[in-house]
Amino acid sequence: MEEWEPNILVIACNWCTYQAADMAGSLRYCYPPSVKVVRVPCSGRIEPEFVIEALLNGAIAGSKGLKFAEVMKEFDETVRKLGPNTLKKV
Repeated sequence: MEEWEPNILVIACNWCTYQAADMAGSLRYCYPPSVKVVRVPCSGRIEPEFVIEALLNGAIAGSKGLKFAEVMKEFDETVRKLGPNTLKKV
């Protein structure tokens, strides 16, 4: 049986969070390959409920490359401890 791997999706505004992810890569700060960054033109195009939920759960913004990498590593570890999504259809 294959070992479960988390799939973490980061919806990143081109003008803030994406800059942090880009800076993390430019400075060679590593974050887990389970993190997939999706750049959107503007966070204003994301439903407000999603943004509020993300902020309540510790989302970061701004060009903080090291912080982005650290948070992604920590989040990956937390997701791995939680295991697969039990609500996902098989």
